[in-house]
Amino acid sequence: MSTGSLLVPEPVKWTYIYALADDPSAEAWHRDEWLPGLAKLDGVDRVVAHRTREAPQPEDVSRPLNAWAGLVEVHLREPDFLASVLAARVREHLGGRFTDLRGLLSTIREEYDLRRDVPAQQHPYLTETISWKGTRPPADAPSDDDLWRYVYFFRYRDDVAWADGEDWYLGHHTREGRQLPGLRRYVTWRRRRTDLLDADTTGRLNGFARYTELCFESFEAWHRATHSHGPRWRMDERYPAGVWTDYQQLFIGTTPDIDITA
Repeated sequence: MSTGSLLVPEPVKWTYIYALADDPSAEAWHRDEWLPGLAKLDGVDRVVAHRTREAPQPEDVSRPLNAWAGLVEVHLREPDFLASVLAARVREHLGGRFTDLRGLLSTIREEYDLRRDVPAQQHPYLTETISWKGTRPPADAPSDDDLWRYVYFFRYRDDVAWADGEDWYLGHHTREGRQLPGLRRYVTWRRRRTDLLDADTTGRLNGFARYTELCFESFEAWHRATHSHGPRWRMDERYPAGVWTDYQQLFIGTTPDIDITA
């Protein structure tokens, strides 16, 4: 599998999800020391942090929704900063206050706004019909309530070529996703490659292929549209074991808990 496209001259960010030690001091450390410390580094322009929004765990949602403590975006002046500075700082605390941490490097701006944009991979499949579990569920009327932001990360399986993975994900999965009733926001970011990290560090700090965000008015609207009454998601027949793996998910709130500009 390819490691993704080379970096383009556009502002970049490193986005990570993290789990903390089962100790009240770990959360305080992350909030009061770690995040402000990142923002003070010469090479970081902004740090935006969201704590996980606790969600129910329905029986038909197989992967845990509350396994991660939160999501952080670190806006970088140069992509090499991830390898030259941030990687060592993560290693220092991994296995201690951080029990797990995973991320990817991307442009700050999303690659696609999937409610508006039509990736080229969708063009051959635009006339295909989408099958629903029963009838397509109705959408709630928009309100002024804060949105439930569902964020997920994944990588393509090792036996799946990058082009095949993108063809399935952008051509089929997001074409189905954009038709979910009640969808208020649907954007995706692609990993940007850096060759300065070793293989082990790349897998942890820049190992995901993509991360995507969907927003709904409520948790119930998300669950109804994506699971209980959602599409019969199309799989790629060339890969019986599936196209993606290492799927990680969480909910965050509308506004960040911390937003520090250097």
